[in-house]
Amino acid sequence: MSTLPDGVLGRGVATCRPLTVLLLAWGLGLVGTVEVHAQSSAPSTSEQNATADTTQNRRALLRGARAAKSERLHSDDRAALESLLLWVENRRLLQQIGGVAAEQKRFRVGPTGLGSGSGLGLRVMYVPFPLRRSVDVRAHAAATTRGYWRVGANIGYRFNSLFAYGYTQLQRRAQRTYYLELENTSGPNDPQRFDITNWSSGGVLGLQLLPSLSVAASSSYIQYSSAVGPTETVPQDPGILNPATSTRYLAVGGHLQLDRRNVTYKQNFGNRFVPTSDNLTDRPLNPESGTLLSLNFTQFEEVSDVDSDFHQIEAEFQQYVSFFNGYHTFALRHRTVFTGPEDARVPFYQLPYVGGDFTLRGYENFRFRGPPHGLLYNLEYRYKVWHYADMVFFGDAGKVFEEVGEWGFTDLRYSYGVGLRFTTTRSTFFRIGVAFDEERTPRFILRFSNVF
Repeated sequence: MSTLPDGVLGRGVATCRPLTVLLLAWGLGLVGTVEVHAQSSAPSTSEQNATADTTQNRRALLRGARAAKSERLHSDDRAALESLLLWVENRRLLQQIGGVAAEQKRFRVGPTGLGSGSGLGLRVMYVPFPLRRSVDVRAHAAATTRGYWRVGANIGYRFNSLFAYGYTQLQRRAQRTYYLELENTSGPNDPQRFDITNWSSGGVLGLQLLPSLSVAASSSYIQYSSAVGPTETVPQDPGILNPATSTRYLAVGGHLQLDRRNVTYKQNFGNRFVPTSDNLTDRPLNPESGTLLSLNFTQFEEVSDVDSDFHQIEAEFQQYVSFFNGYHTFALRHRTVFTGPEDARVPFYQLPYVGGDFTLRGYENFRFRGPPHGLLYNLEYRYKVWHYADMVFFGDAGKVFEEVGEWGFTDLRYSYGVGLRFTTTRSTFFRIGVAFDEERTPRFILRFSNVF
């Protein structure tokens, strides 16, 4: 046992005594101050009664204001728009169609779209196990006003961090999809109409490494049949497969996704990784914050007599920033698609494009398509004007280009506009708006899905 040298303990005690006295005096003074302050600040009985009367008066005023507001809202002379919004809110129509209530139903009917140029449509879906989080089984059918239709079924299963997803679907797309760039002409030519029918079947196997990070591999069999109208002109570009040619592909892909958005769509089942379909299943998309990073590589091997092997690399970035309690949101999307190799003969319906309700909104659907690579930017400012409605101001920029070295901000096409989105906490029910191209030509939009 060690001992302190003589005199050290004494010096320590001598040093601590003045400090102890000071602390004790300060503590007594503080206590005295608190007691005096408490005594001086204690309200009298009359003051307590006055405070109680003031509180009661305020409560009475608030009750009167609520009663007046309720009487105004339920009166016969309220505005028509106000009456409509109250009727929608009281009956929870948007929640029944696109919210939590819709996800709890086995049989679902609602409006839909089947991609760019499809027009307005109706979807019917049967989900036998709506409340089971580990299983996603559904059969669906949809048709639109412009001759699009689709039928299909899919099943997904999740076990801990593993997920598996299988699907099959048959779809017809009647589109005016290709603008010919003919020589000795000025300006764009009329779009050529090609009716495309495709059948695809495949599956996804993936691993959720972290709550927001997933990796997956996919394999699919895809068959295309394209019909050309008697008055249509076939593109003469040697890098584009004859649109009248039917093709069959075995598509094998790899996928990496980091999704930190505050959305609830079922990424566990990998439905975002399914090729040839943007809306194979419900994908509620109404994020207000977070980040999405997605990287996909798909190799298309032609399994018929046509020499048309190619691959595509797709990278997408989304960022959402909200402020003032979520009433204001900035949303940004960037998307790049590279198609290779350089000498590949690619069907025009597999080439990237910009133009339409989901890309460059001021231009017609598929206005710019043909070169093998595509670039797109979308920026939106969303301001919540109602519980279920956002005013949106947006700007778009994009292009298609021949060489990889042309990637960048040069030669971009632009559009801008304003719109209104009707949403729930989980999805965008529908959106309306007007967009303008670089020549300020207006284009009106009505869609039952979100842009991104």
